[in-house]
Amino acid sequence: FVGSSSSARSIVISADLTTLPLVQEALLHELFLDAPELAEERWRAIAERTEASAGIADLIQGLRARVRLERRAAEAAGAR
Repeated sequence: FVGSSSSARSIVISADLTTLPLVQEALLHELFLDAPELAEERWRAIAERTEASAGIADLIQGLRARVRLERRAAEAAGAR
């Protein structure tokens, strides 16, 4: 069980490492650099990348990305 546990843990860690940098970039652009277009690009990449994932961390980040994108679209529609 020790080997399978460490293998499962490494899969989770590698999955997190693929989306986490994108999440950090999206938040940085959105909250600190006032670059909403770049943030939206990152959120879209996260949503696409996590679409077929079965990992819980990716599912949560994908949901987070889709919520951010939907809110931005609603704000843009309201501003017209």
